[in-house]
Formats: sequence, C-alpha cells, structure tokens
Amino acid sequence: VIFVDTWKVVRSFKEHTGTVVSLALASNDEFLVTGSGEFVVMVWDLSTGELAVRLAGLMAPVSCITMTSNDAFVAVACEDETLRVFGTVSGQELHELSGHDGKVVAMVAAHDDCQLFAATVAKIYIFDIHNGKLLDILNCVNVQPVTSLKITSDNYFLLSACGDRIDIWNIQNQNREISATNDDQGVVTGICMSRDEKTAACATSYGVVALWDLDICQCICTVRNHLF
Repeated sequence: VIFVDTWKVVRSFKEHTGTVVSLALASNDEFLVTGSGEFVVMVWDLSTGELAVRLAGLMAPVSCITMTSNDAFVAVACEDETLRVFGTVSGQELHELSGHDGKVVAMVAAHDDCQLFAATVAKIYIFDIHNGKLLDILNCVNVQPVTSLKITSDNYFLLSACGDRIDIWNIQNQNREISATNDDQGVVTGICMSRDEKTAACATSYGVVALWDLDICQCICTVRNHLF
C-alpha cells in the first residue's frame, strides 16, 4: 500500500507465495482482498496489515476476483473455469456458479448486491449472487475475451470491453444500447468511469487512452502513445 502524497510504501502484505493477479478493495476501505497463483484468496485488514481471512478450497490459480458493494460476498474465478461465491467475513464457500462456458476473465457485481456479471470469451453471464442461478447471457459481437466490465451505480447500464469494441448494455431490458469501435486503436484493455458517471476512459493495447462522453456516447478526447 502506497501513500499517494509521498509515494512511500506504508504497508506490505507478504503471505502470498505466488503472483498476485487480482485485487479488490472493500467499500469502507477497511479490507483488501487479493487473489494469487497459489490457489488462495486472502482478506487483509488494511489498518493493521494482518491477514483476517483466508478463502481456501480452490483447486487452480485465481484468474480474477470481485466484491459486492456491501462487502458481504467475494466472487472468485479460477483458471480451471470454476466460479465460486464466498462469505467475506466467514471465508466459507456459499455456492459454486455453473452454466458458463470457459474461464471467467472479468467480473463486476451490481450495486444492489443481487447480481454478478461474469465474462468469458464473447459472453457475459448474469448470475443471482444469493442462489447461484444463471439469469441471462449477453452476447458480444467480437469473438474475443471480454477484458473489462463496469456498471453504473443505478444498475441500469453495463459497460463492457471486448476486442476493439465497447458496448453499453441496458441491464433492465437485457439488450445492447450502444456499441462503439476503436478503429485501428488496438484491443481495449480497461475501462473506468468518473464518479458522476458522465465520462468514461478506456485504454488500448496500442497505448491509446480515449475519453468518452456517456451522455452522447461519443469520444471527446484521445491521447496517443501514452506512457505510464
């Protein structure tokens, strides 16, 4: 953990023996969840740096994790194509989700803590977090892995990145509202939204960062050859 004002490391977590591949921060900033290649997910107390809970029982390296907004549940996807939901405090597995095809590579939970969106290659699966049932499947145009998922706070719209396309889905109607293509800009590797959810930024494999106005669904600014 790095203090942004000074860029000094203020906390280190050293229990993992494998590469950490996914992180999730609790909404109250009290806990950090980390998933790694040694078949384990750990929940850390940020104030003390101590391990609070270890989510065990995984049979393969972790591919991605996400938390619900109430911090009650952690969804864990693994390289063996399994998808499980755990209780954050207890560390116990609540249920294993089924019905998806392939390894889950991106996830996001709805802000009402009722639905989980899990993406594979060209598909986004919608699960009921509480009973584990598969509710619906959204089909992307590109037959490529979905690299990023974001959802608006009112649970009406889902943004997904798949190949060179960004789709905006109307979750209530389960249909695609808007689809935009980053022509000759490379694969979209990530999406983030502003706090007021009026603007979104996407990054591509060609080093391009594009800023989108979500009200009119148009690109308003592009930065090329962006170096971090």
